[in-house]
Amino acid sequence: MMTARVFILSAFLALSASAAHAQVTTLEQQEAIWDQLLTAVKADPSSLVADIKSFVPQYGNYCGLQATAAGAIPIDCVDGACFQHDASPGYSSSNPTLAQVVAADQQFIANLSFTQASTPYGELYRNAAIQLFEAKTTYEQANSVTLITPCADCLNTR
Repeated sequence: MMTARVFILSAFLALSASAAHAQVTTLEQQEAIWDQLLTAVKADPSSLVADIKSFVPQYGNYCGLQATAAGAIPIDCVDGACFQHDASPGYSSSNPTLAQVVAADQQFIANLSFTQASTPYGELYRNAAIQLFEAKTTYEQANSVTLITPCADCLNTR
């Protein structure tokens, strides 16, 4: 069961905030969140759609989809790489080009490849993010399409 759970974590990236959006820093906390997710899916799959954002893996202040207070400081180099990725033209522009998105993702992969997280969970997240963004970038380049949805003022949502 642990292997399947780790595989699922890798597929989604690697951590999520709890319902109260508290910072998740341990694998045990993430497992509890995934247990809630799996229970919810079995009980009512349609209810998951509205709450999916709270189940996307989260790490530190900038890795994941949860909003971060303006001016928050990255907790380590992995979180810093996520901050830089979010601030890149590929993710902060209202209408990024495929080239901008791919360049941002390639720089993100490079940044993550040459750093370490400050926690075991952060290392799990870092490794999963590298795999996810390598696959995402390969798909986007092969199909000449970006998988991100442009937003008008992305950084102000953090």
